[in-house]
Amino acid sequence: MSVWVALAMLFFGTFALSCLIPILEPHLREIFTPHYTVEGIVLAAIPLSFAFGTAIWQWLITHDYICGLDSVSIAGLIIVAVTLLLLGPSKAFNIPIDLLWLDVVCFLALGGAASMIYTSTINALLEGAELKKMNKLAAYSTITTMIVLTQSIALVIGAPIGGSLFQYLDFQTATSIISVILFCVCALALLHCTVKCVLTVRQYRRLVMASEAEQAEARRTRTFRAPVMGASAAAASSPKPTILDRNFSRNSQFTASRLTDRRPLLASPTGKGRSYGTYL
Repeated sequence: MSVWVALAMLFFGTFALSCLIPILEPHLREIFTPHYTVEGIVLAAIPLSFAFGTAIWQWLITHDYICGLDSVSIAGLIIVAVTLLLLGPSKAFNIPIDLLWLDVVCFLALGGAASMIYTSTINALLEGAELKKMNKLAAYSTITTMIVLTQSIALVIGAPIGGSLFQYLDFQTATSIISVILFCVCALALLHCTVKCVLTVRQYRRLVMASEAEQAEARRTRTFRAPVMGASAAAASSPKPTILDRNFSRNSQFTASRLTDRRPLLASPTGKGRSYGTYL
């Protein structure tokens, strides 16, 4: 997963939640007037589900139960977009706005989706740090800085936009507009991941074909020279097959290193290697 794609997913996920900061409280006050205790309990569902979701998704990623970090991040953003449509709820659904259970479910879904985006972003940044061969202290300090900056910028941009949408429109329309923005971002992210996967598969295929061609050339050279010069003379006077064999070995090792994970920061507690699909 690209570092910039991971940060973009984190930015828009935080942006969506920050848009809700200035508009959730007035919306809930209209429904639960004057039950401020109920309002506080309902809002507590977001950090509660985020805390449990972060632990669960980090365990799944660490133990190799996740095929790719891109899929987790994009799925989390899609869940946020769908939840915002139901939180309004959108006028297209014709759902009453005073359903307490629907608000609780939406807040739990928002926290869980945010945990998906957050954990996948951290692991993607760890992969980027390993590719740069950074030590652990520099890696974690850099990752923390990037996450804090991304979330801060998203909060600064999202909160005024959410307040403006609520002021000039209404809560249902505001959440629908934010949801449409997230769906557009998800579509671009899916397009990027698809193109990247296709290019990666083509690159691996070229590496394998080049290695097979060099191995076949080495075999043809041995077969042609051995009957003419004799086995001992061919072995002594034809270093080219040895060079080709070494090139084939290097290419094979390079291909294998691209398909396996030897990154210490991301080592699995179970001792298993991470799936190469995680890095597409």
